[in-house]
Parts: sequence; structure tokens; C-alpha cells
Amino acid sequence: MAEKNIIDLINSASLRLKRIEIDAPRVNVERMLCSILNCNRVDLYLDPVRMLPSDQVAKFEWLFSKRMAFEPLQYILGETEFFGIEIKCDKRALIPRPETEFVVSKAIDTLESLDRLYILDLACGTGCIGIALAINLPQATIHATDISEDAVSLAKENALMHGLITRFSFSAGDMFTPVAGKGVLYDALVCNPPYIRDGEWELLHEQIREFEPRRALLSGTDGLDFIRRMLSEVSEVLVPGGHLIFEMGQGQANSVRQLVDQIDSLEFIETVQDYSAIERVAVVRRRPSSKL
Repeated sequence: MAEKNIIDLINSASLRLKRIEIDAPRVNVERMLCSILNCNRVDLYLDPVRMLPSDQVAKFEWLFSKRMAFEPLQYILGETEFFGIEIKCDKRALIPRPETEFVVSKAIDTLESLDRLYILDLACGTGCIGIALAINLPQATIHATDISEDAVSLAKENALMHGLITRFSFSAGDMFTPVAGKGVLYDALVCNPPYIRDGEWELLHEQIREFEPRRALLSGTDGLDFIRRMLSEVSEVLVPGGHLIFEMGQGQANSVRQLVDQIDSLEFIETVQDYSAIERVAVVRRRPSSKL
């Protein structure tokens, strides 16, 4: 494979991605090149006519072919940024989204004044929520669970990478099976649950349908199966007055409020809007006086 200069490679590859309607095509190309050259995006333009040797061009073309096949950039590079933190990312778990950062922000605001914190990161995926909370809430201990053993293994790797493994425990199992009946109650539960309607699967972009775990996305005909079950069982694992802070889909806020209102032990506190003014996060509390 012949040598190519940086700017020609950026321009030609960006155009090819644009033709297949990849979002932010130039940024995609720049990030792949930065990964290969171990540099930042500014460095690419300090000497844009620099010639790349054939072996680096070949490596780029290999990564680029994956992106042309709609494999998510985060999986190709093996990492993503979440709440300003590097998170290892691969097909074992859902890619962390910017909207989920609102769960972390609200949990920090809600919990930071407590002296001791025991938090359950339910459906933890990569572990991004729990890790961000552990970094920002030094008094917190996190128990991360997921129905997928593969996801739990990835979350462990991320906790280890950030030097947080001693503040975490991990379990694999369905919903509260790993923690219920163990005599432990949590001060807070955080979660990015599946909330997409089954019927919307075919409407999702190919890069989601072909690469991300379906079980982490779909949740019944109305998208609320996981949330409905979580709400019905959560009082068994929360301390009285403990908080449940979780993400939800567009247009689901009223339905979530109604579900909470049907459960005597819970009270709906508020919602948090995301960047698009969508009610994205629900804050629920186990009533301080509630009994199981």
C-alpha cells in the first residue's frame, strides 16, 4: 500500500463516510488517525502534508473499513469518553451516551452531602455510571450488577483501569436477584435501563442493530417492561429515604410518574431534562416511613 499524506487521507476518507451518511465524518477520520499516530487532533494539522508510511496507511484502511461497515467508532477504537473519563468500550456492553451523564450529575447533586454511600449500579454495562460516581463521590462504595456476565467483566476492567476496584463489588444476574435477600440495603440505585419499544427495533440505525447488544436496548411493547419491574421491586433493596435515579426514553416521563404513583412505598421527586429539553432522568425516592 502506497504512502499518503495526512490531509489527502482526511479529505478523501471524510468524503466516503459522508456519502454513506455517517455523522461527523471528518471527526471520525481524525479520531482514527489520532489513535494510529498517538496524537491529538491539533497535531494532525501542524504538518498536514506529512507522508504516512504504508504500514500506517494500511492500519488506517483496516479501521476505516470497519467504519464503512457501520461498526461504531467507539468499538473500533476500543474506548469512549463519558463524564470526562476514559471508558473501555466494546461489544460486550452498550456504548455510553452523553444523555446518561445527566444520571451521574443528578446523583452527585443528590448524594454528595451524605457521609457514607452504598450505591447499586443496576444494569451497569461498561460500569460508566458507577465509575463516574466513584470518582466524584469518594465516600461511595459501588455494587455493579448486570444480567450479562460479559458486561460485568467489562465493568470490572474499567474499574481496575481507574484504580477503583477496591471500592466496587460485582455480580451477574437478572434484576435484583444478585442482591435481594442478602440483608443489604442501598442508599441509592442508579440505572440506565433498556427503554426502547420492541417495535422500534427496525427503525434504529444499522450500526446500533448490527453491533450493540439488543437486550440492553429493548424493553417490551411500550419500552417500560424493565422500568416497571424495577419500580415494583426496588423498595426491597433501598433504605427508607433512599433514591432511585434512572434514565428514561423520550415521552416516557408521564408513564413513569403513573407507575410510581401506583406503588405506596415510592414517591416521584422530579425529572431532569437533557440537552434537547427532553425529560431524560427520573428521580424517585423510597418513602422515609415506608415498610416492606
